[in-house]
Amino acid sequence: MVNNITVQGLSQFIGTEKHYRHPLCRGVLYTDGIRYLIENGAAWLADAVASHLACTPDLAEKCGGTLFFTLTVNEDNTAVLVGCVDKGKPPLVEQSIEYTDFPLKEQSIWASIGGDNGEWVMHLPSEY
Repeated sequence: MVNNITVQGLSQFIGTEKHYRHPLCRGVLYTDGIRYLIENGAAWLADAVASHLACTPDLAEKCGGTLFFTLTVNEDNTAVLVGCVDKGKPPLVEQSIEYTDFPLKEQSIWASIGGDNGEWVMHLPSEY
């Protein structure tokens, strides 16, 4: 169950103190803001984004090293997660989610190549 995730809570993240290594997708790092999502019941969202980053062949080349993910939650608690190069561009990644209790109608997670060893780094837009 997702709890304590609010727009106000997410807005406190403006940069990060540390990068954390994703436990399943070792080539993906994440920031304090993503850690907040994970610790408040949305680890599944971080896992979904990380799995696309780690398991989609040639994704870094296709997107030029930056990808913008958006989770959109529908009224019936279904959702869609898309990863695009830019607004208005067709998605490079799209995943339907049959059910979610995520409390916000929309959540963005940005990802870019930028770790010390060229890893993907997931972050909130406010942490860019």
